[in-house]
Amino acid sequence: MKQRNHFKAILLTACLGAVLAIGVHHLARNHETTSGALAGGMILTNAAVAESPAPGGINSQRAAVLESFRETDPRLRAVAFGRAFADWFQRDPEAALDWLRQMPPGNEYTQGLFIALPAICKTDPQRALALTADMATTREQKFVYSVMFDQLAKADLPSAVGWLQSVPTGEARENALRTVADNWSRSDLAGALDWAKNIEDAGERASATESVLTMLAATDPQRAVDLATQSLTGDALDRVLQKGLQELAATNPQAAAKAVAGLPEGGLQMSSATTVARALAAQDTAAAVAWVQTLPAAIQPVVLNNALDLWLQQDAGAAGKYVSEMSAGSAQTAAISHLTENWAEKDPAAAIAWAAGLSTGPAQNAAVISLASGWARSDPAAAVRWTAELPAETPARLEALRGAYSYWEMADATAAANYLGGLSENDRNALKPATIAAK
Repeated sequence: MKQRNHFKAILLTACLGAVLAIGVHHLARNHETTSGALAGGMILTNAAVAESPAPGGINSQRAAVLESFRETDPRLRAVAFGRAFADWFQRDPEAALDWLRQMPPGNEYTQGLFIALPAICKTDPQRALALTADMATTREQKFVYSVMFDQLAKADLPSAVGWLQSVPTGEARENALRTVADNWSRSDLAGALDWAKNIEDAGERASATESVLTMLAATDPQRAVDLATQSLTGDALDRVLQKGLQELAATNPQAAAKAVAGLPEGGLQMSSATTVARALAAQDTAAAVAWVQTLPAAIQPVVLNNALDLWLQQDAGAAGKYVSEMSAGSAQTAAISHLTENWAEKDPAAAIAWAAGLSTGPAQNAAVISLASGWARSDPAAAVRWTAELPAETPARLEALRGAYSYWEMADATAAANYLGGLSENDRNALKPATIAAK
């Protein structure tokens, strides 16, 4: 009885892993295809479902599996199939496995793999790996290697490493390698890294090294960044650097800032610089903004906005003073737009007072447009009324009015329409040209 309970625990664990790995999204997506194949073939028949000569017997377990295909809800069907197939496999694994191998491709087939193969792997890894090489053919199905090698590595890490040679090259081997590397890294990072660095195949070496360094990044991000730069290239390098710099920014933003400055221009540098800018700003916003100015001009606006967000929370006046004193040009205009919009949403009176001190021209126009939109996010009616009362000669007035009014229409179309009637004809034409033309 004790052995049977242990076997049942193995099956339930495997079943849970299957459901998590496959995902409800995939079950819903492929439900109709699988249902049609099963309903139209010999697998799902009234006679097959009905056969149950002995309650609780083997045939009743098979009948329960077949009955699960009648469930039309993908989520309920996955649960019903998983429970029924796990129960059948527990009672008669060979019969259940033979039936599984004859199933048409689909979600239930994949789910069955995640129940049967890890259970077999517990006692007979060689047979389980041979079966997996034959039965797991899609990307989704090959994730079962991760489940099996997680079991193997936890039970006996050296043996798990040895079994890697039995896995077909490609995605299957990569799944297994990464799982072994993850498990090894948890107990012996140095040993795992030494093993990964000495794998002969370049692609497999990169996969294992990436997994180890990703684990290392959680405890020693600076070393992970340094080692990744020395040993990885391409996407693997970018992923480790992103993880390492994120962790480093949380503990030592100055070191992270230095590392980001040395990255090549591109998406990784921008995303990492954004993280670092916020971390620096949490300690010293002025220093963070000064650091942003050392970055490539192409990414400065986006990174600066992140620093300004924190500065606005800590000292809105200081943030406004910095932006107003920036050199005139597109960078200042972008900063004014971002700062004003966020400021106006929380404190429109202060934002209006600050914007009034800006010089005329692009800076003033950007402030008016962004002020109206930002204020409209929290109080669209007030934002529209304020904008409508601006002097008619204000260059950006109509654009700002259109922006604020669009928020009011979404929030309360009736109130917005009623207000429209009290505006000048010029304003009404700017806001509702199609309506005016129809009249």
